[in-house]
Amino acid sequence: MNTYYAIGDLFKCAALQKKIDVIAEQNEGEFPEELLNELVNAQTQSLDSLQELGGFVKYLEARQDMIADRLKEVKELKDKEDRLIQRIKQALVDFLMVNGKTVAGEYTFSLRKSEAVNVPDVTTLPSEYVKEKVEKSADKTAIKKAIKSGLEIPGAELETKQNVQIK
Repeated sequence: MNTYYAIGDLFKCAALQKKIDVIAEQNEGEFPEELLNELVNAQTQSLDSLQELGGFVKYLEARQDMIADRLKEVKELKDKEDRLIQRIKQALVDFLMVNGKTVAGEYTFSLRKSEAVNVPDVTTLPSEYVKEKVEKSADKTAIKKAIKSGLEIPGAELETKQNVQIK
């Protein structure tokens, strides 16, 4: 995981971020490809600008890590609150089983019957009661190995990419 950038590094990225934000705002939140290419070309005209662009990419990668961490925290919080809601509702069921329909201020508490099918082990069901989900995905590792060994795989090709590495 990237280390979160120091405040000084964030200030170096501020002007570039502002340009990108303004352009994106003018284009309904999207950053048009041609404008991105112009911005990158402008930033690669000098070593100082190129250094700023490298720092900006590192800054964005660090932000992505922070966002991923925050999403994980939010999901954990949501799951925790889901469990709390279920526990409270079960306690209310127990209360209403004893006391019946209850009015408390603006809320009326009562029970409603519903039915749900419980299937602890789907493998024990007769086949006419089982739905199968088939998910197809390419075995890219096997395809790559086959193509590199000289086989032609219809519908697949080995693509050579150039990836930017910023250290």
